Amino acid sequence: VAAATLQDFTMYPNPTTGTVAINLPNQGFVGLAVTVSNNLGQVLESKEPLENTTVIKLDVSGYAAGIYFVTLKAGNDSTTKKLVVR
Repeated sequence: VAAATLQDFTMYPNPTTGTVAINLPNQGFVGLAVTVSNNLGQVLESKEPLENTTVIKLDVSGYAAGIYFVTLKAGNDSTTKKLVVR
């Protein structure tokens, strides 16, 4: 069985109007950072969740409707997924 990677994270609901939950595949990501950026690359929010967490909640209810990018980074590994706010 292959080890879970950051690319295996899921995000729901997407699209959303309020809170989005990011589900991590496991708890083994050391130094995890989560950023939300807009289509211009500007970082709107940045979090460093606890190492033993598997669910990260982001409140995006104050964001304007549009497309945003959620990036997870741990060490040299990073992945980005699109988030739609309505």
